[in-house]
Amino acid sequence: LNYTNKTQNFYPVKGVWTLEQRPFVASTAIEAGTAVSIQVVTSNPTGNLIAAPVSQATGQNIVGILAETIATTDSDYATAGKLRGVWIPIDANCEFTGPVGSGTFTLADVGRTCALVTGGKSVAVDTNGNACTITKFISSTRLQAKFNMAPIQTA
Repeated sequence: LNYTNKTQNFYPVKGVWTLEQRPFVASTAIEAGTAVSIQVVTSNPTGNLIAAPVSQATGQNIVGILAETIATTDSDYATAGKLRGVWIPIDANCEFTGPVGSGTFTLADVGRTCALVTGGKSVAVDTNGNACTITKFISSTRLQAKFNMAPIQTA
């Protein structure tokens, strides 16, 4: 946990974030800096986290940003419920920086609500969605945004 996010995926930059240990699914490699959400199976949350999907339509609310990589070489890789550090946004001003994964990103996109790219490591700036709202243009390949933490519930 005491290293810089070298993956250049998502990283907290504004607001109050807390670093907490959270449980993850078994046998799934996830890079540091990936947005993570609650795993939902047949409309039922499992209590474990996964890489955030493109859309949070089935109640897979984004919880935060994974602070440390889960690698296939980890001794607990195949264990469900293994704990890893996650940056959790705890106020409405929390923003992150991250890469543009698809689409043409311009200053005109600030304020747009977008989806994530498959894998939860970047933003699809030309795809309407409910994952995040762009708050700042950094460059054509990098942005600042906030996760939309609206309460989406499973049926």
